[in-house]
Amino acid sequence: MLEFLNAIQVSLVNPDGHGKGKVYDFVADTFSYIPQLTDNEAGNYWNCDKTIVIDLPDEETRRTFAVERSAIVTVKTSDRKTHNIGTSNIPARVQISSNLTSANLVIKCKMLTDPLL
Repeated sequence: MLEFLNAIQVSLVNPDGHGKGKVYDFVADTFSYIPQLTDNEAGNYWNCDKTIVIDLPDEETRRTFAVERSAIVTVKTSDRKTHNIGTSNIPARVQISSNLTSANLVIKCKMLTDPLL
């Protein structure tokens, strides 16, 4: 089982130019992550959906992610390897919902390969 660091990086890849290329860094609570291989009539894919509790970001960041944005989410393991959730061709959809002292980073992504390999 992989042990993840609490640093998460989100890079926007929006085609409309809103924040394109901008990178956001978040500090997360301890989490585990296991993408699920899913089979349907169109074929197999890896379901990489995950909700991660993060420290409350600034107001501008919360406003940016109030709606789903296309992005590549980068997580690191304790051995310093990086793993990307989403690609530039098939990006993840990322949104932040705020609580009083923390926020939820909601990641929705279907990938053709296991992102943890």
